[in-house]
Amino acid sequence: MISIIIPVYNEETVLARCIDNILKDAQPDEFEIILVCNGCIDNSQQVAESYGDKVKVFVSEPASKTIALNKGDEMAHYFPRFYLDADILITADSIRAVAALLNQEQILASAPKVNFDTSKASFLVKQFYKVWQLNPYFNNMIGSGIYAISEQGRKKFDKFPFIINDDEFLRLQFTHSEIKTAESTFKVTTPSNLDTLIKIKTRVRLGSYELRNKYPDLVNNDKKDYMPFVYNVLAKPSVWIGAVVYAYVLLATRFAAKKRLKDMTNFVWDKDNSSRNVE
Repeated sequence: MISIIIPVYNEETVLARCIDNILKDAQPDEFEIILVCNGCIDNSQQVAESYGDKVKVFVSEPASKTIALNKGDEMAHYFPRFYLDADILITADSIRAVAALLNQEQILASAPKVNFDTSKASFLVKQFYKVWQLNPYFNNMIGSGIYAISEQGRKKFDKFPFIINDDEFLRLQFTHSEIKTAESTFKVTTPSNLDTLIKIKTRVRLGSYELRNKYPDLVNNDKKDYMPFVYNVLAKPSVWIGAVVYAYVLLATRFAAKKRLKDMTNFVWDKDNSSRNVE
């Protein structure tokens, strides 16, 4: 079996969509789906429990994603092990493709390729994502709402620490050769407007700054080369308008994250509600 851990914080509008997509073509006893409601004040728990034995539901009172991830780990029994956000869409076939990679001894972490749904996004948000997807990072990445690890990969760390950016923390546990992106895909809906995009990207950048402060040795091992990204953008005049939007978002999030980093005592997890209106 394959364990799938889904931390949930007030996701009643998208949770059924996420679970249904996984179960649609699943075989009996193929997936152990563990859902951990953390600090939910909506009907997320009731939605999850409506699936009966197909979903194991647990409750964690603190509104903390990493506490929910650790709770899910305690309850999970199998590998490969997937961790995914409740707002993404992934099929059973995509999960199987990632699991097949993780059954190779040298691959310890994996994820499908991301497919950004910008159908409800504003013009400026669409331009941002046209540029961002030119980043070579997407050629071999884990994160953006989902990652999976083998049993050997899980031994790389003890517990998820109390941090904002769990995706980056996990990615930094592995060398480049230990990570491989599957050819399968998953879909995530982008923010619909620029203000929300900046809010969400600020949270991500704040999490990166937090990691630098708490785990400097871990972050220092991550050598990034931005020049291929720059070359990709310069080679496509059709995205130059988007490059201006991208630069604006980059500067705005850096400023906001550095300002917020000075006082983390009352941090609130910003969620993109603009992409969670399911019709």
